[in-house]
Amino acid sequence: MALSRKSTFLLAYIEQASSFSAISTRNSLNTAFCSKGIKELVISIVFLSSKSNIIINITPEFNSDFLVQNQAIIKGVLPLVTSYKVIIYGLPIHKFDIPEGMDLVLEEIKTFNKGLEPIS
Repeated sequence: MALSRKSTFLLAYIEQASSFSAISTRNSLNTAFCSKGIKELVISIVFLSSKSNIIINITPEFNSDFLVQNQAIIKGVLPLVTSYKVIIYGLPIHKFDIPEGMDLVLEEIKTFNKGLEPIS
């Protein structure tokens, strides 16, 4: 089960929300990706959650695996990021509606998404 192409990247952020600019952050991230040779826009939307976490939505051309592999680019723009999570949409979980189902989902994610380690 490869991860859905529609992904959200959630970043724990420790700076005050009042100094955050969604458009500036999105543009800075896309500029950083471009400077590394990635010509397509990677980030479509950036915003703050109610808990002051940065939420990054990516464009359809990229997936969560790409973001995990390129987290150094993101941390170059957002050096205060302490951790991150990938939120996955469209996971067909009905096939795993059995007692050991969640263990199988975690194993599928690890098997087909190298470098991604589910935490729950």
